[in-house]
Amino acid sequence: MDKLKEVASVLVPAVICLVLYWRMWRRETPEPMAWWKLVLPMVLGAVATYLSSHIVLMMLLKALEALADNPDMANVTSTAPTNPWLRSFVMSLTVAGLPEELIKLAMLIVALKVIKPANVYEYGLVGAGVGIGFTILEEYLYGSGGELVVFAIRLPGLLLHVAFNLIMGLFFGKARFSREQGRAGSLLYTILGVVLPLLWHTVFDMATANNPAISSGVESVVDDSIIFAIVVAICSVIGQIWVLVSFKKKASAYSEMTITQ
Repeated sequence: MDKLKEVASVLVPAVICLVLYWRMWRRETPEPMAWWKLVLPMVLGAVATYLSSHIVLMMLLKALEALADNPDMANVTSTAPTNPWLRSFVMSLTVAGLPEELIKLAMLIVALKVIKPANVYEYGLVGAGVGIGFTILEEYLYGSGGELVVFAIRLPGLLLHVAFNLIMGLFFGKARFSREQGRAGSLLYTILGVVLPLLWHTVFDMATANNPAISSGVESVVDDSIIFAIVVAICSVIGQIWVLVSFKKKASAYSEMTITQ
C-alpha cells in the first residue's frame, strides 16, 4: 500500500501536468505545432531540475567543507542579516529562486533557439513546457513520498513552475513581436519575463520553506510570518490559475501574433 501511495504521489502530478499541456497545445490556431516541439521543452525542464538540485547541493557541501577546514568561518554568521525577513529573502533568493530560474531561463533559451516558435502563443507554450518538465522531475525527487498530508499541501502549488515559465516564455514572445513590429516595450517585456518569475518564486519560498517563523523565536515575527504565509499561498494559488486561464482565453489572439523566422 505504501508503495502504491508513493507511485500515485508522483503519477498524479505528472498526469495533471501532461493533460494540461496537451490541452494548451490543442488550443493553438490554425493548427498546433509539431509534437516534438512539446517534448523538447519538457526534457530541458527536467534537465534544469537535475542541474539546479546538484548546484545547490554542491554549494552546501562546499560551505560545509570550508567550515570544517576553517572553524573560525562560523563567525561569519555574525555578518549575516540579523533581520529575519531579510535573512529569509536572501536565503530564498540564493538557494532556490535565483539558481532555479536562471537555469530554467537557460533551458528556455535553448528550446526557443531550436524550436523557433512561429507566434507568441508558441513562445508561452514552450515556456510552460519547461516548467512542466521541471515540475514532474521535482515531484519525483522531492515530492510527498506517498504521504497524503504532504501531497495535499503540495498540490495547490503544483503548477507554480508552469506559471513562472509560461510568463517567461510569453513575455519573451511579446518582446520579439514588439521588436519586429517596431513598437516600444520590447526591453521592458524581456526584463519582466525574467524578474516577475524570479520575484514570485523568491517570495513564495519566503512564505514556505524559508519562512521567518522557522528561524525566529520572536513571537511577533512568528505571528506575522504565519499571516504572510497564508496570504502568499492564497495569492500564489489564485495567481497560477489566473496566468493559465488568461493564456487559454487569449490563445487565438496570441496565435495571430506571428513571428518572423
